Amino acid sequence: LTMGGLVLAPAFIDLQINGCGGVLYNYDISYSALDTMYQTNLKYGTISFLPTLITAVENEIKKAVETAYMYRCDYPDRVIGIHIEGPYINVKKKGIHNSNYIKILSLEMVEYLIEWAKKIPIMITVAPECNHLDYIKRLVDSGVVVAIGHSNATYLEAKKSFDLGINVATHLFNAMSQMEARNPGVVPAVLMMKMFMLV
Repeated sequence: LTMGGLVLAPAFIDLQINGCGGVLYNYDISYSALDTMYQTNLKYGTISFLPTLITAVENEIKKAVETAYMYRCDYPDRVIGIHIEGPYINVKKKGIHNSNYIKILSLEMVEYLIEWAKKIPIMITVAPECNHLDYIKRLVDSGVVVAIGHSNATYLEAKKSFDLGINVATHLFNAMSQMEARNPGVVPAVLMMKMFMLV
Protein backbone atom coordinates (compact mmCIF):
# COMPACT_ATOMS: atom_id res chain seq x y z
CA LEU A 1 0.00 0.00 0.00
CA THR A 2 1.49 3.34 -1.04
CA MET A 3 0.61 6.64 0.56
CA GLY A 4 2.05 9.84 -0.82
CA GLY A 5 5.20 8.13 -2.02
CA LEU A 6 5.60 6.10 1.18
CA VAL A 7 5.07 2.36 1.49
CA LEU A 8 3.00 0.75 4.23
CA ALA A 9 4.12 -2.85 4.71
CA PRO A 10 4.52 -5.39 7.51
CA ALA A 11 7.72 -4.98 9.51
CA PHE A 12 10.44 -7.60 9.62
CA ILE A 13 11.59 -9.76 12.52
CA ASP A 14 15.17 -11.04 12.18
CA LEU A 15 16.29 -14.14 14.09
CA GLN A 16 20.01 -13.79 13.40
CA ILE A 17 21.80 -10.47 13.52
CA ASN A 18 25.44 -10.61 14.55
CA GLY A 19 25.83 -6.85 14.30
CA CYS A 20 25.08 -3.73 12.29
CA GLY A 21 25.46 0.01 12.53
CA GLY A 22 29.19 -0.37 13.09
CA VAL A 23 28.94 -2.80 16.02
CA LEU A 24 29.37 -6.57 16.27
CA TYR A 25 27.81 -8.19 19.32
CA ASN A 26 30.77 -10.54 19.83
CA TYR A 27 33.11 -7.56 20.13
CA ASP A 28 30.77 -5.23 21.99
CA ILE A 29 28.50 -7.09 24.39
CA SER A 30 26.76 -4.04 25.75
CA TYR A 31 23.40 -2.37 26.20
CA SER A 32 24.48 0.44 23.89
CA ALA A 33 25.46 -2.01 21.15
CA LEU A 34 21.99 -3.53 21.23
CA ASP A 35 20.47 -0.07 20.99
CA THR A 36 22.68 0.76 18.00
CA MET A 37 21.62 -2.48 16.32
CA TYR A 38 17.95 -1.71 16.93
CA GLN A 39 18.18 1.84 15.59
CA THR A 40 20.01 0.59 12.49
CA ASN A 41 17.50 -2.21 11.90
CA LEU A 42 14.62 0.21 12.22
CA LYS A 43 15.86 2.20 9.21
CA TYR A 44 15.39 -0.88 7.04
CA GLY A 45 12.04 -2.07 8.37
CA THR A 46 13.15 -4.55 11.03
CA ILE A 47 11.48 -3.78 14.34
CA SER A 48 12.41 -6.88 16.38
CA PHE A 49 15.47 -9.11 16.35
CA LEU A 50 17.56 -11.72 18.08
CA PRO A 51 21.08 -10.41 18.70
CA THR A 52 23.35 -13.28 17.77
CA LEU A 53 26.61 -14.26 19.41
CA ILE A 54 28.78 -16.64 17.43
CA THR A 55 31.29 -19.04 18.97
CA ALA A 56 32.88 -17.53 22.07
CA VAL A 57 34.03 -18.52 25.54
CA GLU A 58 31.20 -19.36 27.91
CA ASN A 59 31.72 -16.32 30.14
CA GLU A 60 31.03 -14.13 27.10
CA ILE A 61 27.97 -16.21 26.23
CA LYS A 62 26.62 -15.62 29.73
CA LYS A 63 27.37 -11.90 29.49
CA ALA A 64 25.57 -11.75 26.13
CA VAL A 65 22.49 -13.49 27.52
CA GLU A 66 22.35 -11.30 30.59
CA THR A 67 22.93 -8.09 28.62
CA ALA A 68 20.17 -9.00 26.17
CA TYR A 69 17.91 -9.72 29.13
CA MET A 70 18.58 -6.28 30.63
CA TYR A 71 17.86 -4.56 27.33
CA ARG A 72 14.73 -6.64 26.81
CA CYS A 73 13.45 -5.62 30.26
CA ASP A 74 13.38 -2.02 28.99
CA TYR A 75 12.41 -2.75 25.37
CA PRO A 76 10.66 -6.12 25.11
CA ASP A 77 9.45 -5.46 21.56
CA ARG A 78 12.93 -4.67 20.23
CA VAL A 79 15.11 -7.53 21.46
CA ILE A 80 12.78 -10.52 21.55
CA GLY A 81 15.41 -12.97 22.75
CA ILE A 82 18.96 -14.04 21.98
CA HIS A 83 20.52 -16.43 19.47
CA ILE A 84 23.64 -18.32 20.57
CA GLU A 85 25.28 -19.70 17.43
CA GLY A 86 28.00 -22.01 18.65
CA PRO A 87 30.42 -22.95 20.17
CA TYR A 88 28.65 -26.33 20.30
CA ILE A 89 29.19 -27.01 16.60
CA ASN A 90 31.20 -29.31 14.34
CA VAL A 91 34.71 -28.03 13.68
CA LYS A 92 34.48 -29.55 10.17
CA LYS A 93 31.70 -27.06 9.38
CA LYS A 94 32.94 -24.15 11.48
CA GLY A 95 33.01 -21.52 8.73
CA ILE A 96 34.26 -18.28 10.27
CA HIS A 97 33.87 -19.55 13.85
CA ASN A 98 37.04 -19.73 15.95
CA SER A 99 38.00 -23.39 16.31
CA ASN A 100 39.85 -22.66 19.57
CA TYR A 101 36.49 -22.17 21.31
CA ILE A 102 34.47 -25.00 19.75
CA LYS A 103 33.39 -27.55 22.37
CA ILE A 104 30.53 -29.79 23.42
CA LEU A 105 27.66 -28.71 25.63
CA SER A 106 28.34 -29.18 29.31
CA LEU A 107 25.74 -29.97 31.94
CA GLU A 108 26.61 -26.68 33.65
CA MET A 109 25.83 -24.68 30.50
CA VAL A 110 22.64 -26.65 29.85
CA GLU A 111 21.42 -25.83 33.35
CA TYR A 112 22.40 -22.17 32.89
CA LEU A 113 20.44 -21.93 29.64
CA ILE A 114 17.42 -23.67 31.13
CA GLU A 115 17.38 -21.23 34.04
CA TRP A 116 17.75 -18.15 31.81
CA ALA A 117 15.16 -19.41 29.33
CA LYS A 118 12.62 -18.70 32.08
CA LYS A 119 13.53 -15.00 31.74
CA ILE A 120 14.35 -14.49 28.05
CA PRO A 121 13.65 -16.53 24.88
CA ILE A 122 16.83 -18.35 23.86
CA MET A 123 17.71 -19.96 20.54
CA ILE A 124 20.89 -22.00 20.28
CA THR A 125 22.47 -23.44 17.14
CA VAL A 126 24.26 -26.76 17.64
CA ALA A 127 25.69 -29.66 15.70
CA PRO A 128 23.67 -32.49 17.27
CA GLU A 129 26.15 -35.18 16.21
CA CYS A 130 28.77 -33.53 18.44
CA ASN A 131 26.65 -33.18 21.57
CA HIS A 132 24.83 -35.35 24.09
CA LEU A 133 21.33 -35.90 22.73
CA ASP A 134 19.87 -35.99 26.24
CA TYR A 135 21.16 -32.44 26.75
CA ILE A 136 19.45 -31.33 23.55
CA LYS A 137 16.23 -32.96 24.74
CA ARG A 138 16.48 -31.19 28.09
CA LEU A 139 16.94 -27.83 26.37
CA VAL A 140 14.00 -28.40 24.04
CA ASP A 141 11.78 -29.57 26.90
CA SER A 142 12.65 -26.42 28.86
CA GLY A 143 11.58 -24.11 26.04
CA VAL A 144 14.98 -23.33 24.52
CA VAL A 145 14.72 -23.27 20.72
CA VAL A 146 17.44 -25.61 19.45
CA ALA A 147 18.52 -25.21 15.83
CA ILE A 148 20.71 -27.44 13.70
CA GLY A 149 23.60 -25.64 12.06
CA HIS A 150 27.35 -25.82 11.46
CA SER A 151 26.70 -29.55 11.42
CA ASN A 152 28.22 -32.45 9.52
CA ALA A 153 25.49 -34.86 10.61
CA THR A 154 24.37 -37.72 8.43
CA TYR A 155 20.75 -37.86 7.34
CA LEU A 156 19.95 -40.36 10.09
CA GLU A 157 21.77 -38.35 12.77
CA ALA A 158 19.87 -35.24 11.75
CA LYS A 159 16.52 -37.05 11.74
CA LYS A 160 17.25 -38.48 15.19
CA SER A 161 17.86 -34.96 16.52
CA PHE A 162 14.59 -33.78 14.94
CA ASP A 163 12.78 -36.47 16.91
CA LEU A 164 14.08 -34.73 20.05
CA GLY A 165 12.45 -31.47 19.02
CA ILE A 166 14.94 -29.63 16.80
CA ASN A 167 12.77 -27.89 14.20
CA VAL A 168 14.92 -24.92 13.15
CA ALA A 169 17.84 -24.77 10.70
CA THR A 170 20.42 -22.00 10.81
CA HIS A 171 21.35 -20.71 7.34
CA LEU A 172 20.23 -23.76 5.37
CA PHE A 173 22.81 -25.08 2.87
CA ASN A 174 25.57 -22.99 4.47
CA ALA A 175 28.03 -24.80 6.78
CA MET A 176 26.23 -28.15 6.89
CA SER A 177 26.44 -31.54 5.19
CA GLN A 178 24.93 -31.55 1.72
CA MET A 179 23.28 -34.22 -0.37
CA GLU A 180 25.82 -36.66 -1.80
CA ALA A 181 25.46 -39.97 -3.59
CA ARG A 182 24.29 -42.58 -1.06
CA ASN A 183 25.00 -40.10 1.72
CA PRO A 184 22.21 -37.59 2.27
CA GLY A 185 23.11 -35.10 4.95
CA VAL A 186 21.49 -32.30 6.94
CA VAL A 187 20.07 -30.39 3.96
CA PRO A 188 17.82 -33.16 2.60
CA ALA A 189 16.85 -34.14 6.15
CA VAL A 190 15.62 -30.59 6.78
CA LEU A 191 13.85 -30.39 3.42
CA MET A 192 11.99 -33.61 4.18
CA MET A 193 10.52 -32.14 7.36
CA LYS A 194 7.09 -30.50 7.04
CA MET A 195 7.25 -28.21 10.06
CA PHE A 196 10.69 -26.61 9.95
CA MET A 197 11.70 -22.98 10.34
CA LEU A 198 14.71 -21.59 8.52
CA VAL A 199 16.90 -18.88 10.05
